[in-house]
Amino acid sequence: DMPAMAPQTAPTPASAPVQSDSICVKYTKALFGDDTGDNELALLTAVVNLAVLGDEELGVAGILAAEGGLAPFFDGTAATTNRGGSVGVSVNFLDGAAQLPNPDASSNTAILLVHLYQFFGALLGCTAAGFPSFTGIPDMFEVHKFMGITDDMNTFFITQVGLACSGLGVTGVDASAVAASLDAAFNTRCPPLVTA
Repeated sequence: DMPAMAPQTAPTPASAPVQSDSICVKYTKALFGDDTGDNELALLTAVVNLAVLGDEELGVAGILAAEGGLAPFFDGTAATTNRGGSVGVSVNFLDGAAQLPNPDASSNTAILLVHLYQFFGALLGCTAAGFPSFTGIPDMFEVHKFMGITDDMNTFFITQVGLACSGLGVTGVDASAVAASLDAAFNTRCPPLVTA
């Protein structure tokens, strides 16, 4: 005697995959409750300001720390800003630093920070109505082509952003995803254009 076989039924069609929230939406909800444009901007402001300024208690040196070698790109020491010519020009992006975290809106500091908030918003999937679209140069190679950034400098920058994310409660997996996105944007010969 052969054992009775269970009746075969047609497989149930798989339901549509569940779309997970972007990193921006996930942590906006976690930290601010509602996913609004204002709350997404508050999240990005916290991440970027922490990455730039650092916080010793959170273990974030900040991208302007001496050991990173990046300060000359921001303090006007190096003529590395792309203003459309064939050579870089010197721009002091710290002209409003004394008023941080709320520098004068017309300062180079404020303009840089706004572009950083928008850039990271596009990178991390900030899509709520009212979140500002990226208005900077979408080609990261063009933005940085006169800087001569070394691998160590780039790694330091990415590490500070990752530490800032972790300091604000982002999980290790998500912080690694942020680092991978930055690596793809800055460590490739033909990076994707920033759009949002």
